[in-house]
Amino acid sequence: DNWAHDRREFYVKSAEEHAETYAAIMYHLIKEKGYKCVKGFSVYNEPENMDDIYSELNEIYTKCDEHLRRLGIRDKVLIQAFDGGVTWTKQFGLNTTALEKLLQSCPGGMDLISQHFYPKTMDGLRADVEKVVSKIGKRPYIAGEMGYLVLQAEKKDFGLSLFNAGQIAEFFNGGGKGYGLWE
Repeated sequence: DNWAHDRREFYVKSAEEHAETYAAIMYHLIKEKGYKCVKGFSVYNEPENMDDIYSELNEIYTKCDEHLRRLGIRDKVLIQAFDGGVTWTKQFGLNTTALEKLLQSCPGGMDLISQHFYPKTMDGLRADVEKVVSKIGKRPYIAGEMGYLVLQAEKKDFGLSLFNAGQIAEFFNGGGKGYGLWE
């Protein structure tokens, strides 16, 4: 029942414990195991449907930053922010308000910004990317997922590959730094 209203109730009862767990895992992998391939983590997948995305993400990103600093590994771990909707949230609608508010309140807890893109056309994609890039400063902006769900489900031929290639080009031309194709 809580899933439809607030993802925090589904995933997390304590932001403090949640953040401490992420930091402990990163410490274990980087310091104790010595892994060089571990670079960071994403706290939530697609949090844009949270009733109060600003408060929830502000708290968790801030706590993750604090615990990583406490363990002395903050310079080795990237916190991936959003990992879903950046230009649309349930709380604020179709705009960048959540992004702007979070950049002001917890700048240390958002090292790279990840958005998921599933447009039906490429109209406006580059302009949307440029809008976000202009707000995030030097942080990398990545497409954590990119694709076209209708084509993926119905028509897996060269048309899907061409569409995805076009999206990737528009994303990079708008200032994006990396992408993950979701298929």
